Amino acid sequence: MKNLGKVSLVGALLLSVSPLITSCGGVGQVIGCSGKETLDVFNWGSYIDEDVLTSFEKEYNVCVNYSTFDSNETAVQKLKSGEVYDVIFPSEYAIEELIEADLLQPIDWSKVTTMTQNDVTGGVSSMISELKSSSVSFDFYKYAVPYFWGSVGIVYDTTTVKLADLEAKNWNILKDPTYKVGYYDTSRDAFIAPLKTLGYSMNTTNSSEVNAAVSWLNDQKDIMGSKISYVGDDVIEDMAASNNRYDMAVVYSGDAVYQMMNNSKLSFYKPSVGTNVWVDGMVIHKKSSKVDLAHKFISYMMSDENATANSLYVGYSSVKDSVYQNLLKEDMADYANGYEVTFNETVDEVFRYNEVSRKLINDGWASVKLH
Repeated sequence: MKNLGKVSLVGALLLSVSPLITSCGGVGQVIGCSGKETLDVFNWGSYIDEDVLTSFEKEYNVCVNYSTFDSNETAVQKLKSGEVYDVIFPSEYAIEELIEADLLQPIDWSKVTTMTQNDVTGGVSSMISELKSSSVSFDFYKYAVPYFWGSVGIVYDTTTVKLADLEAKNWNILKDPTYKVGYYDTSRDAFIAPLKTLGYSMNTTNSSEVNAAVSWLNDQKDIMGSKISYVGDDVIEDMAASNNRYDMAVVYSGDAVYQMMNNSKLSFYKPSVGTNVWVDGMVIHKKSSKVDLAHKFISYMMSDENATANSLYVGYSSVKDSVYQNLLKEDMADYANGYEVTFNETVDEVFRYNEVSRKLINDGWASVKLH
């Protein structure tokens, strides 16, 4: 998703987010794009192979203005303020919010020539079906073409943390002062562990359940003391380094892949009591004047060749089953703990857009930080 730490396997050291990347490049971009159609794309930082962008421009003789955001909330705020981009890459709950704000137009799947809904891997299909059949129905496919998917779990140092301990304690291992822990400093991510440990929904609107989760987090803070650090994108490099700073950290699965590639001591664990499993999609702004080109761009991203290149570049799991399965068998085989994503409908959840839940969680996290 989502996500604090979507970074490129190639460019992971470039963690600062640039407000605008013109794929044609620098001053020359103005000359090179003269007379060409331009597509405005709004995506997470380092969430696409730049060579694929360049090849798209050459294929269609166009220019791509590529702008980046660092959170779903930032992206939604910009779009609600009136900014228009042709293609945007939000997570499912942000897509839901943008639909409610009437900022998106439906996808014309007849123009997505490189992938059908039947080509989407099983776990993603299950997630999208669950969203559509829920009491508050959300038709993801109507407005979005899925791009990447992943989960939230624990990356850990196998020389100091035993898998058996993780399996026995699940999220509660993050309250064990034996270990140094990196813990995401965002309200949504911070509440995954306590809510799933307590058996509650991550989308709860029950203040008593949120208060119980706050108590869990306050206990964690008291027990761990200096052994816990509230972190952001810095945790990616902190764990990827050979002298990793923490024994374990809460991270997104794609970031775990990058970390494991750079630090052979690491592995990734998805807690069996449940976690967040997410899917990011490509959507088209309602006011886009480049609808045909936007569909061509989306199709280009989802060809087997380009979906493979993007997944290798970023480290996140492709939603296209042919690509996903091939990478699991080949390039990502040694990092399958992070690259292979599972969706257990019994315990895993997709975040939903709900203002009541969001306010309770945000207020709860603010109180924990003040504890």
